[in-house]
Amino acid sequence: MLGRLIAMLLIVALTVTILLLAVANRQEVRLILDATNRDNPAIYLSVPLSIFILLILALGAFLGGIASWISQGKWRKAARQRALEAMRWKVEVERLTKERDENVTG
Repeated sequence: MLGRLIAMLLIVALTVTILLLAVANRQEVRLILDATNRDNPAIYLSVPLSIFILLILALGAFLGGIASWISQGKWRKAARQRALEAMRWKVEVERLTKERDENVTG
């Protein structure tokens, strides 16, 4: 319970900090995509710095989620295998129980 409260407080503090950073940095910046001509680029984006920062944070969260999902793949595979094994044992127990009941009554 206390851990959840601390986590929520940290999330709220981080959110407020990011929003304040976004509000404070509304000026436009140029993201130059033309590496050959820096002074007069052919390809560039002109966006507010806050949008640029928020997009980078969103991309980082997305890539972090993908990395986490990939790294947990072995655990999901093990869980699937254990579930199949449990189902096989359940079917075996039901079969043996049915045989026992038939032998007792028969």
